[in-house]
Amino acid sequence: MASASRSPHRNHDGREWVAGMCWLYCRRDGIPVLWLGPVSSHGMQAPLFGCELCIAELEHMVWQYFEANDSPL
Repeated sequence: MASASRSPHRNHDGREWVAGMCWLYCRRDGIPVLWLGPVSSHGMQAPLFGCELCIAELEHMVWQYFEANDSPL
């Protein structure tokens, strides 16, 4: 499993994107990915990277969860 290269560039959103592998849904390699944070599994930790399309899908899922579970006070 390849890690992301350290040649960052900034997109329109100002976040640093690097060339690497998407660890989310598509698992494509050699594409611009964004570091999302560390992920832990079975006591081990690794950096989590996602591509623009997979991050958009993840954000959509978060909004769906929020809208379904948000209730007025």
